[in-house]
Amino acid sequence: MAVLLWIIYSLFLKDEPPPVRLSINIAGGVYVDKQSKASPVRHKDYSKPTDHAPSSSCSAMQFIVYSCGLKCDSVVEQEIGIVTAYLVAVLTNRTFVIARNSICNIGEFFQPNDYNWTECEDYVSNIPTNDSDIFSMSYTQTHRNRTKAQNDNLSNYFLSLLHKKVIILDINWNTFSIIKHSLVPGCTPKLRWIAFADGPDIFYHSYHAIFKPVPHLTDSLEYIFKNEIGKRHLICGLAERAYSYGRKHNKKERMAGLTAVSFIEYHYTNSSKYVTFVVSDVHGVGEQAVSKLPNHLDMFKALDNIRRFGQQNVPLPDSCKMLHTRILEQMILTRCELLAFRKSAGSQLVLALRDHPGGLFMFNDTEKRIMSVDKWNVADFVM
Repeated sequence: MAVLLWIIYSLFLKDEPPPVRLSINIAGGVYVDKQSKASPVRHKDYSKPTDHAPSSSCSAMQFIVYSCGLKCDSVVEQEIGIVTAYLVAVLTNRTFVIARNSICNIGEFFQPNDYNWTECEDYVSNIPTNDSDIFSMSYTQTHRNRTKAQNDNLSNYFLSLLHKKVIILDINWNTFSIIKHSLVPGCTPKLRWIAFADGPDIFYHSYHAIFKPVPHLTDSLEYIFKNEIGKRHLICGLAERAYSYGRKHNKKERMAGLTAVSFIEYHYTNSSKYVTFVVSDVHGVGEQAVSKLPNHLDMFKALDNIRRFGQQNVPLPDSCKMLHTRILEQMILTRCELLAFRKSAGSQLVLALRDHPGGLFMFNDTEKRIMSVDKWNVADFVM
């Protein structure tokens, strides 16, 4: 019956992606709800978090330094960690610096936007690591079942470190969610919106205050949309491990990825109308997408064409080529008209950077199907 309803509905479908309210289960059954349009941009116009210590001399400043720790091979974990540490810096009126301890410097892909995080990079890198005024803190909270007392202890512990000149941080968004309320009272008034704003809003504004893609990235993105996608609708899937470092995928993640491919295959294989694009680090999902979706965007071909015909053809070290591809994939995913995903650090990053909350479908682990969601209604914005 559900399939019959879909056939009847599709007769009236215009040359645009189907309505937002759809879901599909493992068996392929389609459930059609009422039609709805993508919501308008909902990012609020907050003051950009760009305040920091006003001194012009690096030697007189205090610093928060982001260090990627064990996650230097994951650009998603680095971006999330950088934004989180940056927020801690502006809330404590410290200068923010990104440590150059990765095999591929983040500066290969991004340059400072509103906030110059390279300002005291050389000064900080020359401070002896055994200096008593330097403290390193690695804390990446992944669970939400902490007691209030545990959260208070973590907040108080961090506050006790603020006398140090340099605090080197390897933390994630979950950790910031715990300690931010203890930091906001001491920050400048125009940044106190961070205490009550939605997680996606905080992340969106902070990310764009720090990062601006380098020209060769924006040129690559423009080339792909002009020459590989054109006027067709971009339909995407994202299936990644919940935490990308140090763990193999599980059955739920594989099921979510394969379901996303089935969902896209069922609706969007008309090559004259749609381009499909599935990104996954789960075994077998990417291969399934290439096999089942005849209109799947071939990134290897696109990158080869960019190297041959792109306006900003910049040679990259071998150590940076994989991260370049990953960041370009991420930028494409933020522009998809429709995105089917399972919750992960990567999907939360993409959701936060999207300019509108519509066209989102999340895999529901309990019901084992993909269901329509709103960006601001994805429970527990956690990375």
